[in-house]
Amino acid sequence: MQNVFSIRKSEARSSKSEAALLRLPTSNFELPTFNFRPAFYYLSTFILCKKSKKIINFSKMFVNLPVLFRYIMRIILIRLLIIGLVLAGIFMSSCGYKQRYLRDIAKQQLDSVDRKFLPDYKIQANDILFIRVVGFNKDVTALFNSFNESSTSGGVISIENYSFFNGYNVTDKGFIKIPVLGDIFVKDSTLFGIQILLQQKVDALVNEATVIVKLASYKLIMLGEVNSPGIKHVVNNRISILEAMALAGDVRDLGDRRNVLIIRPTVKGHVTFRVDLTDPNILASENFYLLPNDVVYVEALKAKGFRQGWTNISIILSLISSFIVVYSFIKFRI
Repeated sequence: MQNVFSIRKSEARSSKSEAALLRLPTSNFELPTFNFRPAFYYLSTFILCKKSKKIINFSKMFVNLPVLFRYIMRIILIRLLIIGLVLAGIFMSSCGYKQRYLRDIAKQQLDSVDRKFLPDYKIQANDILFIRVVGFNKDVTALFNSFNESSTSGGVISIENYSFFNGYNVTDKGFIKIPVLGDIFVKDSTLFGIQILLQQKVDALVNEATVIVKLASYKLIMLGEVNSPGIKHVVNNRISILEAMALAGDVRDLGDRRNVLIIRPTVKGHVTFRVDLTDPNILASENFYLLPNDVVYVEALKAKGFRQGWTNISIILSLISSFIVVYSFIKFRI
């Protein structure tokens, strides 16, 4: 018993001496190794992450820094992706501005279209005229007509084909050849003038007959930012710029209605001018009505190129962000 008691006493003395040595900051002694991990486990708290909605142990993230880095990168990438998509949507919606025809027309008092501005087209070479003589005696009037009425009664034929096969083509010298009447010079004449001339010639041969004259080759060329570009055939003797836009399916959202270019062929060459479709004063303008063979070109807004470029950039950035997020989930198991 005495030996056991002496041994315990010596152990107590040694433990006191070691504790005293630990309290002395001398360079001859090394600090004992201390395991920080259990301490952080006890001192750590649990925090709630708003994005992942999971309880994250702060001590584990502190001890394992790569996990913390990957977690932060995940939050940043997701937020960048969401912000990019939101900004792209806001920009796309803001570019959806559409110009209106005849702005504030209800607030203005406009006079009717002046008659001097109504176009009076003069026949040119290579035009096609539709001429028909009608009367009570169909056998007699049929002699003046160059087509057979029964040939088109059994089917449907387009306007351009009908005009080409059954119309009177104006030669380069300005003549048309009509049965019984012979060669008639019509170049630089109006439709009304040609009708009066032919009516006088027919009245000299037939009683109670009526002559009908129309321009069968009346066409417009619609180009640019319209929904249905191409060659548009007109069945009336007159058409306005608004009616032409309706034939072309209206202007697209990115078409510039304020700066529509019209190219008009004349004997002396081509004449160009521009029309503002948003201005109500166009109704009383000399450019409100179009002439045959006019070319109408609707230019694109300046914002179209920027919008298309931004759209492509936003799509590319969205794809890159999505790829990075997916790659991070697969590779690092975020």
